[in-house]
Amino acid sequence: MSNKIVTSCKKCKWSNYNGKTQIGCVFNLLDKYRNAGINVIEAYDEEQDFFVIDRICLFSRPTDHPATKEDVINQTKVRYQVIYILTEKDLDIEYFSYCLNSFVQQDIPPQHITIIRPFDMEVQPFKYTKLLAKTNIKWRYQDTMNPELSYDDLIDIAIDANAYPYYIRLCTSSSLPKEFSTEFNTLVNDQFKIFAYLYDDTKSIEVVATTYHKQTGGNAFKSLRDKIWEDKELSKIIFKVNDTIPCLF
Repeated sequence: MSNKIVTSCKKCKWSNYNGKTQIGCVFNLLDKYRNAGINVIEAYDEEQDFFVIDRICLFSRPTDHPATKEDVINQTKVRYQVIYILTEKDLDIEYFSYCLNSFVQQDIPPQHITIIRPFDMEVQPFKYTKLLAKTNIKWRYQDTMNPELSYDDLIDIAIDANAYPYYIRLCTSSSLPKEFSTEFNTLVNDQFKIFAYLYDDTKSIEVVATTYHKQTGGNAFKSLRDKIWEDKELSKIIFKVNDTIPCLF
């Protein structure tokens, strides 16, 4: 028996009908799915002709559901966390504040921010936690107590503590362009891009789908990036971040 999950449009409140035949979707999702290479299957029963989507449709709601279009748009916005590793630049608290504000002021802010202090960096934690506490975003300040832990190990710890559908790893103290979250949301919810890992040659930023991080065991024994490159199937869904999110070009 197949465990594949599909979504029927038949009883979705966003389906448009001409008589008994479905002709579209309020959110124009049918064309978006087709453009993304997702199968949109024609189906019918004794009551109606309708479409079946060859994946989970996060926009689907029963016909009697009270949600408005605006509700659904807000509910389906991309969910992600930012993992930020401190560097010497962040000893200047004004610089750190600038980068932090670039996360907070996104049109779609992260659901969580994790700040990681490397073992060999001496800081006064309260300077950072004070700023984090003002963000109205869930946060975690993570101290590195073991000098043998690599940055990759620290990412695994952060993911184990807080898992969201995607995480943004900032490895060299970087801010995010204002357009980042909007373009990221477009990639996920308009283009329906399936990816495991978006990488940057400078290693300043990585965007990872947490499902694949978990599936491969994270960075244990070997870096996540190497594991994905070496996996025949996963290597097909690894892309350059600046090819998929234009503002990072």
